[in-house]
Amino acid sequence: MYTLKIIPRTLHFKQPAGTSRGVYHTRQVWYLLLTDTETGQYGVGECAPLPALSCDDLPDYPRLLAEICEKTAANGYIDYEGLRPYPSILFGLETAFAHLQANSLQFWDTPFSRGEQGIPINGLIWMGNFDEMYRRIEEKMKAGFRCIKVKIGAIEFERELELLAHIRRHFSAADIELRVDANGAFSPEDALRKLTQLNEFQLHSIEQPVRAGQWEVMKELCATSPFPIALDEELIGVNETERKIQLLDTIRPQYIILKPSLHGGIQGSKEWITLAQERGIGYWVTSALESNIGLNAIAQWCATLQPKMPQGLGTGMLFTDNIDYPLHIEGDCLWFHPEERYPISRLICKPSDMNATPFITEIARQSILIDGKCYTAQETQIPEGESQSLLQKRFHAEYGADSFQASLADFLAEWFDDNTTVLVHTSGSTGTPKPLRVEKQRMMQSAMLTVSS
Repeated sequence: MYTLKIIPRTLHFKQPAGTSRGVYHTRQVWYLLLTDTETGQYGVGECAPLPALSCDDLPDYPRLLAEICEKTAANGYIDYEGLRPYPSILFGLETAFAHLQANSLQFWDTPFSRGEQGIPINGLIWMGNFDEMYRRIEEKMKAGFRCIKVKIGAIEFERELELLAHIRRHFSAADIELRVDANGAFSPEDALRKLTQLNEFQLHSIEQPVRAGQWEVMKELCATSPFPIALDEELIGVNETERKIQLLDTIRPQYIILKPSLHGGIQGSKEWITLAQERGIGYWVTSALESNIGLNAIAQWCATLQPKMPQGLGTGMLFTDNIDYPLHIEGDCLWFHPEERYPISRLICKPSDMNATPFITEIARQSILIDGKCYTAQETQIPEGESQSLLQKRFHAEYGADSFQASLADFLAEWFDDNTTVLVHTSGSTGTPKPLRVEKQRMMQSAMLTVSS
């Protein structure tokens, strides 16, 4: 049996994220806490529809999400067919179940999940004024990125050409791969002319040159463009298999770009890949401005595809209030560090939202408030060669050996020792109280679920 708790969050961009559709300053997400009531194991997922873009960006999204979560928890499984129209919700549920089943952030066993190999990624340049974009481009090049993706369509096209020319003056196509993303900014009338101008800079590809839904226009562009076209927004809302086949057979793009939270979750993205490969169409995987929870799920899955070309997974550093996860950008690759552990409490307990101090599951970093005074883990631990901690000595002396305060200090000394279990006693409500050793980690999981309910 499962329970599903919905945890809304508003994330804040470190710098405005500009596209031809507008500028993002904040990002609304809904985290899902999936718990197996029998084992106590949990999984976390992320539902993050993009405003005015996701096909399930609906006015009653919170209500719809609650209804689907309630039904999924009761059934104990994901209704993939029924959730085809709701890719962001499907992705969040897939992520939560994958996390729970793996009992780890390593959803699949890959060189990436083992920390042995990074995933190559592109450096993303958001739209801004000329000077901002110029500075960001130079930062990415200095950081060692071999592939740079530039958002275009917001400032004057001639100025965007200047930016691309600047890159090519310093780096050849052999040094740096250049991709551009128009997000549908070109009109059908001047799209081919602009593509011809862009071709001067030896681009790898352009994403979505014209607005989605113009299949015949896109078909003609894919057939006549001097360099490859990749479909992105075009795939949004195309959820049924037959419709996917119709789109690919009509347009015949050179690439498709897969964002699980927009394009059918992981299951739907797999279907897109199969259909594309059958037609000789290439693909790569990107995130859709998720926090690290969603990004980790996408990266873990992407690693199973053994990608060789740069993927669009460099969004983990976008937010001031992102969730800490063992994901790191090193050079031009995204890495996963499995040795790093991050507690779920950083999700479900947030001071700004709950007026409480986060519950820390790393024992060495815990503290406790007693009678208005905060004591650290070091004060409760018994030093080597000693028989009591500083707290035990103080409370035994002040309150007496039989006092509640003394027994609390004794318990804390055991809690903060190196053992993985702690001795507790049953209540005696069903018989004589019995001693019982309980795993500390299981006690912490129980406490976190209690404070989050």
